[in-house]
Amino acid sequence: MDISVIMPAYNRRNLLEIVLPQILNQDFKGEYEVIVSDDGSNDGTKEYIENFQNIYKNLKYIYSSERKGPAHARNLALNISQGKLIVFIDSDIFVNKDFLKNHYEIQKENDFKVLVQGPVINTYNWEKPWEEKFKLRDISSAFFATGNASVSKEILLKAGFFDENFTFYGWEDLELGVRLKKLNIKLINSDKVKVWHLTVPPNFENLSYLFEKERERARSAIYFYKKHPTLEVKMMIQLGKVYEIGNLLQRIFGLINEKNVEKFWKWAEKKGYHNLSTIILSGVLNKVYLEELKRISS
Repeated sequence: MDISVIMPAYNRRNLLEIVLPQILNQDFKGEYEVIVSDDGSNDGTKEYIENFQNIYKNLKYIYSSERKGPAHARNLALNISQGKLIVFIDSDIFVNKDFLKNHYEIQKENDFKVLVQGPVINTYNWEKPWEEKFKLRDISSAFFATGNASVSKEILLKAGFFDENFTFYGWEDLELGVRLKKLNIKLINSDKVKVWHLTVPPNFENLSYLFEKERERARSAIYFYKKHPTLEVKMMIQLGKVYEIGNLLQRIFGLINEKNVEKFWKWAEKKGYHNLSTIILSGVLNKVYLEELKRISS
């Protein structure tokens, strides 16, 4: 088999209804499978996927009754994958019809010895995501991010699969990226494989959940740094006083905080300043993350 697409999911049925038809109806002429690894969803995802399998024979489904995190979910899929090339996307990623064809062609040109990634464009436009253009806030410096990446299974077997000690939210893909770097795997970024991230507008009635996710991300970050105690990883996780100062400036010397972020965000959205509203919310979320990072690292 040429390609195995690996997609972890948790309570994303509404998004899967949009993104699954796209990845299952590709212009790619080779043989490929799509593996959805469900990390314990209880929103009807299981029933939806099982019905979908009657239509698409190349759709595989793994269900875990216990939630163990995306690293575990991806590893389950990797263990049953049959493709020479592994393509990683998330359950909120919308792709073009030539997405797999372009990933495969770039890999083939490089003898499947490289890591290929493309732009991930964030959008609230679920009906026509392709209309969203690349923005400054879409820039990513990650060497390996599972929202849109391909690498041969042979290379992954050498590097090792995802570290399942990352049971919290975040960092498991960046940690694998560090191991891929150590193997001197070349990274190729290409606009030919751009995708759109279907972003969910923030729910300010459930801010406590968003804050807890940031605290979880901080706990994962510390584990990441203890595993790879390098300057590069320290900078990745934003460990240090300089990042606290930068966050203070981002929040206008602390004027914007957990108590008033909703007011500032809604003001920016009403004015049509969508990039500004994103900066406002991310600044406060990052504040929570950095405070937890400092607490557990001291």
